[in-house]
Order: sequence, then structure tokens, then C-alpha cells
Amino acid sequence: RQVIHGSDMDPHAIRAAKENAQVAGVAEAIWFGVREVGDLQTPPQATGVVVCNPPYDERLAADAALYRRLGDTLQRAVPQWRASLLCGNAELAYATGLRAGKKYQLFNGAIECALIVCDPIAVPRRTPLAAPTALSEGAQMVANRLRKNLQKFKKWRAREGIECFRVYDADLPEYSAAIDVYQQADGDRRVFLHVQEYAAPATIPEADVRRRLGELLAAAREVFEVPGERVALKSRERGKGGSKYGRFEQRNEFINVREHGALLRVNLFDYLDTGLFLDHRPLRGTMATQSKGRRFLNLFCYTGVASVEAAVAGA
Repeated sequence: RQVIHGSDMDPHAIRAAKENAQVAGVAEAIWFGVREVGDLQTPPQATGVVVCNPPYDERLAADAALYRRLGDTLQRAVPQWRASLLCGNAELAYATGLRAGKKYQLFNGAIECALIVCDPIAVPRRTPLAAPTALSEGAQMVANRLRKNLQKFKKWRAREGIECFRVYDADLPEYSAAIDVYQQADGDRRVFLHVQEYAAPATIPEADVRRRLGELLAAAREVFEVPGERVALKSRERGKGGSKYGRFEQRNEFINVREHGALLRVNLFDYLDTGLFLDHRPLRGTMATQSKGRRFLNLFCYTGVASVEAAVAGA
């Protein structure tokens, strides 16, 4: 019974694969065919696994258009199947348009590759959201300030290539929090928000504190069009021992972001700090520029971002 179907547009590759299967004693279990990736048809089986090793080195025609076609074909023909794709690098993997549940860096000989695993290939459609409720007067005030700040930062972000930045820092005193924007550097480049609520004076009723925080979060979600699961909230709560940080999530979720040419891995949800302090960006940029071609010793390393950016800059 042929339980494995294999294809390639190159007849010579198919001939070699048949010979190898014969030597391995598995030829009867494999169907071979000469066809292009776009010719893949929907099989009768509801579930299965697609394994693909698309072109990725200098000898072969590796380009983003081919990878995009591969991703489109898989989503059309086998959306509920699982896929493992051995790609030349992360950029080519992202060109497929597929959302990888897992990604591994490995070598095929001397060639560094990215293995992405999609399970399933097509992400299930979300249930349509209910119509949003109108913002309260306070939330609308915060939303207006966020939009004003975004407009103010627009040219600066374009000029400097800024993808992660602080958009709000207690601009309105009664809404005392900092809002940082983190844009994913890969995949579908989703936007995440990191909100840090500042401790309110003890004279302010707890009900007012909670209401204002809710209004700030509602405004931020509307302006940036992000669902609640992409908003990380770090708030201080008054307790017997004074102010203390509330409980954090344990999602073990990391995203890649980019700053000064460095690709950085951050966790926005599980810890107090994200590992990337956005207000320190100018200092990191200066250090990276001044350390080019020099030996660099970071005596206050902590998360090591400054060291990474200095190394990328040529330290």
C-alpha cells in the first residue's frame, strides 16, 4: 500500500529518489510523481503530514515568490494537515505566509536552515467579535491622546526604523500608566502592548483606580486594534506590605523584535521586565556606534541587549 506520496518537478530527482527507496526496501510504500508544487490536489484523507525541502541555497532558485506559492498551495489543498518545512533561513520561512507553531534552527551540512512546523497548516478562523461598545468619555480621551502621539512619532519612526517604542507615559495624570508597543519582527508582524500601571496614591478610591485602568486598556485595544490576549498588564496593588506587583501569567510565549539591526527575543507576559527597556534605546545606540571595532565590556549586562547590539555593530 502506498502511504507516502512524493513529487518533484525534476525527473532526475524523482529517478534518484526511486533508486534510494528501492535500496532502502520501502519502494512499495511510496508513490512518486513529476509535478510542480502548485499542482498539489486535495487528497481524500482528512489529516496527514506534508514534509517539504524547498530550494534554499545558491545553486537553486530560492526566492520569496516560490515560498509564498508553496504556502498558498498548502493552505488551499491540505489546510487541516500538519506541515514541516526545511527552509533556507527565517526570511524565506516567513515568506510562506504560514504561522509556525514551532521553529528550529539547524544545519543541513554547512547550510544553516530553519525548520518550521505548522499544526495545522491553516489557523482556524476566529469567531467573529461582537460589535465593539462605545468608549466612555474617559477612554475616548485616552484614545485621542494615543492617536495624537502616534501621529507625532510617525516621521521619527519611519526615519529611524523604529518598531518598538513607548507611545504613552502617564500623559494624562489621572490615567497613570506607561504603554509600550512591541511589533513582531517576523511572521505576520503582530502588534503587542505592554502596559505598566503606576501605583496610585492611597487617597484615590480603589474603584476609581480600577475604572481608569479599564478605560485606558479599552482605549489602547481600540486604537491599536489588538485583542486582549496581546496586551500584557503589569499592575501594582496596594497590600499590607505596601505596593506590590500583581500576579503575572505563565504563558512561556516569546516573540522576536528588532532594534538597531539586532533580532531580540522577548517575553512580555511572564516577568516584570520584558528584557528590552525601550527608554534606553538612545543609550544602546550610542554604545553600539562607539564600540564598533573595539573591545566592549558591559559591566551591567542584565538581559544583554546592549552587548548584542554592540556585537551586531562590529564590537
